Formats: sequence, structure tokens, C-alpha cells
Amino acid sequence: MTKRVVLSCTPNSVYDFFLPLAIRLWRCLIGYEPIVILVGTYGEWSFGHAKAVLDEVRGESAEFFDRILYLPDSSVSMGLRQNVAALDFDQDDVLLVGDVDLFPVDRDFYHRYDPSKSPVGIYYADMYGGEYWPAYGVSMSVRNWREVMGLTVGDFRGSVERMFLEGKVRELVAAHKADHRDTRFWTFDERYATQKIRESRFSKDVAEFPSAVGDRRPLRVKLPRHPSAAGYIDFHCSRPGWNGENWPDIRTMLDQLLPEHMDWVDRYVRRYRSSL
Repeated sequence: MTKRVVLSCTPNSVYDFFLPLAIRLWRCLIGYEPIVILVGTYGEWSFGHAKAVLDEVRGESAEFFDRILYLPDSSVSMGLRQNVAALDFDQDDVLLVGDVDLFPVDRDFYHRYDPSKSPVGIYYADMYGGEYWPAYGVSMSVRNWREVMGLTVGDFRGSVERMFLEGKVRELVAAHKADHRDTRFWTFDERYATQKIRESRFSKDVAEFPSAVGDRRPLRVKLPRHPSAAGYIDFHCSRPGWNGENWPDIRTMLDQLLPEHMDWVDRYVRRYRSSL
């Protein structure tokens, strides 16, 4: 069994900058093997800042996923994460949905889910007061993901498109355009996965993990003046991460988490910035 984390993004400098950093954190600090999904074509990832990212992820378990024309690329990137088990993985591997700008910090926190004891694990389960679960933090074996989501093995794109069709996402897009206070479209992936889990035979056997452990907690706001990794289970990076305002604090955190990798970090950031 291999524990894997699903990371996806579009070639957008607000988010793609974080991808190589997140990959290294998940692998070297947390002990998960990343699965990388790049929304767009190879050509779109082959110039400018996107190429700086692509050059760093060569050799990863990476897949390109061309856009779905009636949806924003960001929505495609979020929704496809819950369908990755349609790809070729061992059925006993565990897939955790991650987020590129949500950097993991506490290794023990992300190993709390034991698939031999519960078919489904939900990190940050208390985030929305139980109405639905956040997209990031849902963890299941490949076998259970396939069953819960009704995936067609070998047809990743078809599985993603079927999810959006079954969830009537076009209607949600129209509702949001008519009334921007209607947030069902932006939370579609979270609500859809929650519904599928609650409708499955595993609904009574979900292991829920709250978003804090003792004094350690998630960091969802701008980093404090003198950030310390010691008190957190994760931290949500300010965006864009590469600019002069946000990068110094993010670098301070990375220096605490990956001190032996900082030469690589600095080289990557210099290259990324020069490509903008």
C-alpha cells in the first residue's frame, strides 16, 4: 500500500507557483507520494512561468487534463481530484485529496487515517459544521474511491465529465451568474463527494478527524509577523506566493520544514520569477 496525495492546478501564476513546493513537502516531510494533474495541454504548460513549473515536475506521476469548455479551468481542477482513482493504481493504495496552496506541516496529523479500520477518512471534518466535508482531506483506498464515486477505470476524463453531468453543474453555473450569492457552484466538488459518501454503504463508518490536534491548528489567514511551524498542522499560503509581500514569510516556513532543500527552493523561485 502506498499513500498518495492528489494535487492539481491550472497554468495560472496565482496557483501553479506552489506546485513543486507542495510536491516536495508531501513527499519529503509527510511521506506521501504525489499524483499531479495539470489542467490544460502540454503546449500551454511549455512556456513562461508554467514551463518553470513543468520542468520541476518532470518525472512525477503527472497527467495532462484538457479543459472542459463550459466550465472555468479552476472548477475542472478542483472537481477532477475526486476522480483520480479512475487511473491505473493498485486498489489498496490510499488517495488523499490535497490542495496546492495548502502546505502540510504535521506528519503525524496526515497519518491518522488507518484504512484497515475505516473505509473512509475525512480530515478537517469539522470545517463546515457537518453540512458537508471539505474537498481537501478526503481519504480512501483506490478501491473505495472507485465504488463511492462510480468511476470507470481507465476512463479518467469520462468519469470527470459524468460527475459534472450528474451533479447538474451547468444549472449551478447559471444560478451563480444570476445571483452571485448562490455559492453552490463554487462548493460543488465538496458537496458532491459528501453526498456520494453519505449515499454509499460506507456512510456509517466514516472516520472524522477535526482540524486541530491539541494546541496544533490549521493556519488559514496571513502568516504572523514571526511565523513558526511548531504550532500548526498546515498553513494556507497567501497568494500570489512569489511576490515580495508574501514570499518572505512562506520561505521562513519552508526553511523550518525543509532546511536541507533550501538551495533548490531558492533556485526554483529565482527561475520562476524570471519567467514572469
